Amino acid sequence: MHRRTPGRRALALGLAWAATVSSPAAISITLDQIATGFSMPVYVTNTGVAGDTRLFVVEQRGRIRIINSGTVLGTDFLDLSPSGLNLISTPLSPGNERGLLGLAFPPDFATSLRFYVSYTDRVTGASVLSRYTVPSVGSNTANTSGTPILTQSQPQSNHNGGWIGFGPDGYLYMAIGDGGASNDSGTGHTAGIGNAQDTTNLLGDMLRLDVSGSSYTNPPGNPFIGVAGADEIYHYGLRNPWRNSFDFTTGMFFIADVGQGLWEEVNIVPAATAGLNFGWRNYEGNVPVLGPAIGGTTFPVHVYAHTSNPNGNLSITGGYVYRGAAYPNLQGYYFFADYNSGRIWTLAPTGPSTWSSSAVEALDNTFLVSSFGEDVNRELYVVHYADSGNGRVLRIRDTTVPATLTVFTAAQYH
Repeated sequence: MHRRTPGRRALALGLAWAATVSSPAAISITLDQIATGFSMPVYVTNTGVAGDTRLFVVEQRGRIRIINSGTVLGTDFLDLSPSGLNLISTPLSPGNERGLLGLAFPPDFATSLRFYVSYTDRVTGASVLSRYTVPSVGSNTANTSGTPILTQSQPQSNHNGGWIGFGPDGYLYMAIGDGGASNDSGTGHTAGIGNAQDTTNLLGDMLRLDVSGSSYTNPPGNPFIGVAGADEIYHYGLRNPWRNSFDFTTGMFFIADVGQGLWEEVNIVPAATAGLNFGWRNYEGNVPVLGPAIGGTTFPVHVYAHTSNPNGNLSITGGYVYRGAAYPNLQGYYFFADYNSGRIWTLAPTGPSTWSSSAVEALDNTFLVSSFGEDVNRELYVVHYADSGNGRVLRIRDTTVPATLTVFTAAQYH
């Protein structure tokens, strides 16, 4: 998942965190605690069903828990920890990147009663996509028997990716890292080019799958259908795309790829664009690192550099473009963070294919930001990663003087 450092400070004691930013107009946000008591939470999401205000929190050890009206339910929605997961024995120890990593509800959840999880297999370490069901759309407990529909072996224990989500096209997207270790090289990595540049395997890629049937098929428009390459691949050249999202207003796809030693990056993909190569392992961010320069690389829209420990910038956590109704001033801002430093930034469109960035500098930057998330109304949340029941879910609240804001609309993205 993310790198950790021994000097990282203890978690914050306050329930709100205020910060200020200029991007391209000054904004200020506060993080309000919604719920706590989680162990190693890595994601929060919703069913997408109108009126369903529940939040579903993914814990890395294998549990999915529900927040309903600010209360964490006592019964798990699903507990996969007894089987199938690589459980973590040492809390917050370095390199723990396996476990339950992703959860996605399809657009037809209300009728299909299906949902999907991604995790690493306890025995083999492979990345697995599985389908589960619920007895009814409002059920607070899922059926315990699942169906694995895709399995990808992993040569090392890190860089699993693990994010899954449905796009505006209704297909399931799945992020898989390059297989681990460093420089996308060594045992289990394609000699000379690395896995991320090898389009015959699924490592270092963003997959696109039609999961509407009993298993999965490869949708029309996947770039390697009918040509050399794995038909599941939609984009490639990624190192560890930990958290990603779609802006359903514009159709743009935001891929936040965790860097190696120097740079973290945000890639912004125009709507309905397939087959992009984001450059790893030849490039980290915009910088050549291994092998010759390669043509056709799509470079990040935004990068930021690593900074000194113990509270430096080391590992990007991708977020969302704000599309909620509660805070019109935040419309069109893409929020993302650094896992280690706790700093939150925004990107905002300043013209066709150009973006401006500013940091929301933490007054108390002690949150380990493992993920962002949305509720059914597209309000934004932040997940603080901690063990022993100290993990939290917090909601972003705008505290800006409205007159200072620029409100961004879909037209400004084109």
